[in-house]
Amino acid sequence: MVWKGIRISDAIKTGALIAVSTFVLLLLLGRTADRLIPGFAGRDEVFFVVQSLVMLFFSAYLLWRRGCITAHSLTFLLKTPLNPGLKSGARYSAFYFAFLSILAAVLVSLVFLAAWTSGTTVADIIKGSEVTTPFSQAVLESKWRMFAYFTGFCFLVPISEEIFFRGILYESLKSRFKIKTSIVLSALIFAIGHVNNFAMSFMAGLYLAFVYEKERDLTAAITVHSALNFAALLVMIFL
Repeated sequence: MVWKGIRISDAIKTGALIAVSTFVLLLLLGRTADRLIPGFAGRDEVFFVVQSLVMLFFSAYLLWRRGCITAHSLTFLLKTPLNPGLKSGARYSAFYFAFLSILAAVLVSLVFLAAWTSGTTVADIIKGSEVTTPFSQAVLESKWRMFAYFTGFCFLVPISEEIFFRGILYESLKSRFKIKTSIVLSALIFAIGHVNNFAMSFMAGLYLAFVYEKERDLTAAITVHSALNFAALLVMIFL
C-alpha cells in the first residue's frame, strides 16, 4: 500500500489541520466532559483516541482529494491479505527488540561500572528515579481506562500515525529529497510530534521509515509501531 503524487505542501497543511483540530476538540471536550467526570479531559487515553481519529479523518480526506483513495482502491484493499505485512512486521519488530535489549544491557553495564568506579552503590545512582504516582495505578484503576489505553495506544495510534507520517509525509518528502534524507526528516518531524520522548521517538521514526521503504507496505510499519507501543506500555505499567 503506497500512495504517490502527494506534495509536501499537502502534507504540511494536513499536519497543521490535525494539530489545530486536535487542540480545539480537546479544549471543547474538556469544558463539557469535566463537568460530568472530573479530570476526564486530562487523561492521556482521551488524547490518544481524539488525536488518532482526527489524524485519520484529515489523512483520509487528503488521500481522497488527491485521488489516492477511491471506491475501487478500497475494495482492492479489503480483499488484500494482511499476512505478508504482518509477518514482515513481526520480523522487524523482533530485530528492533533485540537491538533495544543490547542497548539496555550496555546501559546497565555502564551504571554498574559507574557505581564501581565511584565507590557508591547502584541504588544511590538510580536514587530519585522512583515514580511518586505509579503509571500503572492510573491505567489499571478501571477496566475502561485500561481498554482505552491499549486500544488507543496500541492500535489507533499506530494506524493513524503510520498513514500520516509514513504514507503521506514520508512519501511527500521523497518527491523532493533523496530516500535517506526523507527518512531522517520524517523521523525528525515524528520525534517533534512526540517531544516528551524525543530521542526514542526519533530512533523509532528512523526504523519505521526504513521498514516502510524496505517493504513498501504500510501494514508492516503499522505492525512494528503497534508492537513498539505495546512493549512501551507494558514497561510503563509493570516497571
